[in-house]
Order: sequence, then structure tokens, then C-alpha cells
Amino acid sequence: DWQGEDPAALSAGTYTVLVTDANGCDSTLSYTIAEPTALTLDTSITNTTCNGFTDGSITVSTTGGTAPYGYNWSTGAATSTLTSLGAGTYSVTVTDDNGFADSIAATLTDPALFAVSISGDGALCQGDFTVLTADNGDTFSWFTGESTQSITFFPSADTLAWVTAMEGPCPAYDTMALTVYPLPV
Repeated sequence: DWQGEDPAALSAGTYTVLVTDANGCDSTLSYTIAEPTALTLDTSITNTTCNGFTDGSITVSTTGGTAPYGYNWSTGAATSTLTSLGAGTYSVTVTDDNGFADSIAATLTDPALFAVSISGDGALCQGDFTVLTADNGDTFSWFTGESTQSITFFPSADTLAWVTAMEGPCPAYDTMALTVYPLPV
């Protein structure tokens, strides 16, 4: 007889049970029910590599409580790691096997926007040349096929000049209209 106690709903502590058999013999037994440690969450974040990219990730680490753990992210995912993320705030609720839950949020950020601008003379007389320079980047790809930061160009007609610059894995693009005026006759 549990004297009104539900043995499946006992909280942590030490309990003594008196057992009496059909012959009237008694035996006393003591049991200790341990409480699991508190559920603790931590996150590991990998921010996006370039502004606007979706290559960030978040991993939640769980200690305490009772495994296995269930994960419920604000995105609807149910794993301990989210990948292919853009900048933003993401939250997760972790529930242990006993139904205890804790939540944590993590914010992914974008690096500063990488941009490039072309400088040079955009208005030329026929037969003149211009030096075009990209102001930012590690590598360059010009409309002429050249790959230096500055190029010398001899336009024979109006031209739309463009450059793609890279800073690490981050691309930027710019254009410049070049106007060629005919020589006076």
C-alpha cells in the first residue's frame, strides 16, 4: 500500500517503504530518487560569409535534463543544428525526455556590404584613352577580360564599362558609361 502516493509521480528525495507479506512479516526498504540536473542550453554560431549570403549556421548544445532531447526551432526544424541561414534571430525550445523545456535565441549577422566603384574619365574625344580603376577588392574581372585593379581602355564608340570585384568570396559589380565624342571636322 502506497498510502495514497502515486509511485510514478514521486519527486526527488528518499522514500521508505514498509512491505508486509501474507504471513505478517515486515520488511523496510529505502529508495532514493535523484533529480536530474537542470537543462542548460548554449549556442555555437557561424555568421554569414558575405552580406546577403545564406551560409550561416547555429548549433545548440544541451546539457543536463534527461536525454533524448527534442528540438523545436522558430523555422520549424527539429534538429540540434540549423544550416543555410541568412542574417536574423532564430530561437529554439529544447525539451528533455521528462518534458522539461528551456529556450534560447541566437542572432546571425552579415558582414558589412562589399561594394566597388569604377573611377576614370567617362567623356572622351575619339582617339583618346581612359584609365579605369576599381576602388575596392582583391581580384577583378573587367569587360575587356583584364584582371588588374586598373585598366587602360581606348574606346572607339560609346561603351558601357563594367567590373566584377571579389573580396574573399564576396562579389561586387559596377558599371560606367563611356561617351566618345567625334573629332571636329
